[in-house]
Amino acid sequence: KLFGEFLSWDLQDALSHLPLKSGQSVSIPVNISAKLDFSGQENLLHDLND
Repeated sequence: KLFGEFLSWDLQDALSHLPLKSGQSVSIPVNISAKLDFSGQENLLHDLND
């Protein structure tokens, strides 16, 4: 299970490079943050063993 917002990015740096000239590119780093819930782990392991 994933909870909440797990993708974030900062467009300020990318916007400072606009407008782009021909042949230029801009990269936007995307941060991925995941909080995993292992509360059902025992049931999952039991299912995998069947």
